[in-house]
Amino acid sequence: MQLLKVADDGKTTAMENIGGGKEWDGQPPVLFETEIYHFFIEFNCPLLDTPRINHPKREIAECFDYHKGMLTGSINFLNNPGTFILSFSYVKADGEHVTDSLTLEVVSPKLDTKRDLDNIKRLINAEYENYVYEYLTLTFQNHEVVRSDKAESKIIWLSIFKQVVEPYFKACRYIMQHTNRKAQKRFDYARPERVKRWSRQEEERYEERGEDAERFYYRHEVTEHTINTKENRFVKHTLIYLQKKFAAVFCELREAYEDDLSEQATEQMNEYESTFRMLLNSKFYRSVGKYEGHLQESAVLQQRSGYRNIYKYWQMLKCGLSLEQGNTNIGMKQIWRLYEIWCFLVMKRLVCKILNLDPTDPLVQERQLIVEDKPKMMESFEQKDVDYHVTFMHPSTGIKVELWYQHPYSLCSKSTEHSETTLQVPDIVLNVTKPNSETTLTYLFDAKYRVLDDKRSDSPTDEPVQDTINAMHRYRDAIYYGSRHDAEGGHHPQSKEVIGGYILFPGRVSDADKLENKYFSRSIQSVNIGAYPLLPTEYKEDVELKDLQLVECGKLEEDLRRIILEDSPSVQLRESIPQKGLMYSEEKDALVYVGFVKQDNPFFEDFLNNRAEMYYTGTEDTKPNLDIQSIKYFMPLIKGKIDGVYKVSAINAARKRDKEINEKTSNDGVRFFLMLDEFIPFGESIDHRNTLYNGDWMTIEEARDKYKELLHQLPQGHHHSRHGALPLETGV
Repeated sequence: MQLLKVADDGKTTAMENIGGGKEWDGQPPVLFETEIYHFFIEFNCPLLDTPRINHPKREIAECFDYHKGMLTGSINFLNNPGTFILSFSYVKADGEHVTDSLTLEVVSPKLDTKRDLDNIKRLINAEYENYVYEYLTLTFQNHEVVRSDKAESKIIWLSIFKQVVEPYFKACRYIMQHTNRKAQKRFDYARPERVKRWSRQEEERYEERGEDAERFYYRHEVTEHTINTKENRFVKHTLIYLQKKFAAVFCELREAYEDDLSEQATEQMNEYESTFRMLLNSKFYRSVGKYEGHLQESAVLQQRSGYRNIYKYWQMLKCGLSLEQGNTNIGMKQIWRLYEIWCFLVMKRLVCKILNLDPTDPLVQERQLIVEDKPKMMESFEQKDVDYHVTFMHPSTGIKVELWYQHPYSLCSKSTEHSETTLQVPDIVLNVTKPNSETTLTYLFDAKYRVLDDKRSDSPTDEPVQDTINAMHRYRDAIYYGSRHDAEGGHHPQSKEVIGGYILFPGRVSDADKLENKYFSRSIQSVNIGAYPLLPTEYKEDVELKDLQLVECGKLEEDLRRIILEDSPSVQLRESIPQKGLMYSEEKDALVYVGFVKQDNPFFEDFLNNRAEMYYTGTEDTKPNLDIQSIKYFMPLIKGKIDGVYKVSAINAARKRDKEINEKTSNDGVRFFLMLDEFIPFGESIDHRNTLYNGDWMTIEEARDKYKELLHQLPQGHHHSRHGALPLETGV
């Protein structure tokens, strides 16, 4: 066996032996699913016709060219680990038809193709039976057929059918030549010379008629060997059933894969249909009657050649089936898609484990502590415009967790969560709402079946590809929370929706190279952007979910537990790094903004009467560390006095001309407009004694303390009130 070795510079094209040691004898060549391989098939004998590649995928059959005795082509195995059979047919000069094949094992350098892939498929099939299988694939997996009580898959059925159809047809033809016949007695009438067995009664009639006896017909018993036996009727029944079943399955798959199905695959399927028709139209099977059912255990079906084969294949194709490791070839969906869905299911089970919810517990279902629509989930797998989510409720604390798959954030979304740029569709979205909090904490997870090439990293620990982490920065910068327009056409202040974004990738962590020392793990703590290596652990049966370690790296579960159960919303918000000049604060720390109201202000009279509806700042009035989004109250300074605060309903950034404010000014730059709501009086109008300044800000608690301090400093008789004395805490 010789393989073409291409140097890193792409110029080396010499054929040379790869390996060659005895340890490789009898072993199939191993390829990697991350590479493109070039195939060269040289024919050393004259051919009558152009050789052709036999593969169900049209793109594989069409990517080979024949020139000067050489059949060449290139195949990209990306995301297709499994067994690949390169089969090709040709006709020699003497007319001999030959079909040869080369079997190759395609493995993944990102995971253990045997153990990890089996565990990924097992978890997906446990939730969504037979979803992992695909009909038209580049490679296939080896499985063994076992009985199953679950719903039948058309793809599994067709894969098994293709394995047994040729021996099935061979058995049907064998039965035509070596059929089981049954002796059958009947009564007939014939002239004396044709009667072989006389009954006593007919002999007496013959003697009584004397000379005229030869002219009459006599009743006699005839023994015939008929092919219309119950076993042959059963064989005909299997032909009729399998013909209809195959026609329905093939028709459905042909519509689904019309553009990708190769001519050879179509010809083969049409040949199967033709063979069914030929057998059923043969004289033998036309002579066999209709199967009536109620076939008892038949020694012929169990033991006789041909019949026992028919019975075995019938049991395989008629009964419910599932697959285990073995030698039945079946295609599988691309591994990147399976890994993405597996990551979602792992997240789902981790949330159940953290919230101590057992999805199989009838009480959990009765109390609707887990709510999901599995049929819709299957739609979201196949349709990009369908999202899906599972809702979890913690039974004791009331914590609500929503886990979304393929949740879109668009520019034209009517939801308060939207993208300010292009459509953003992260793979997994985690929303956490704590009790007594109106804040929903949003975290994004993107499953990427990619790892950094070994040539670009000397670390024994797998690392994510850097552009995948960059995508998480893009998500966080593009997705916002808040209404985009108010009734007056202004812009409400918006806030970034996403607290953290993380990549899930198929990496392994070396004991010698600890995860906490890697940049993509440290960045989770520093900026809430990073990556988690995620691969399955060894499958264990009869282990409760709360005791089961689902993945090799436990850091994801630790951080999810902290996010969902331990850290308060305010702690998680403080851990998020805000925009320069802003800071995040809790609702109880809502700010009071202090502003000077000049006498030439168009709304001056309204402020005097405590019925103002708007206040606007100067272009440079805001101070560096002020979080504009946390301003909930406004304290006006009118003629050096204060007596209360306004509630702030919204804050808009605009120019005065945009608000149609007629005021002469030399600077109409962008400033903040505070939309004012209810006025809340503190009490008497008092002089602030030059202790408050334009642009100051403080918490509402500090504002009340400041008012108390100024009130106590005033001498008796110097109080002035426009409103009468009111309690200091009124309305606040």
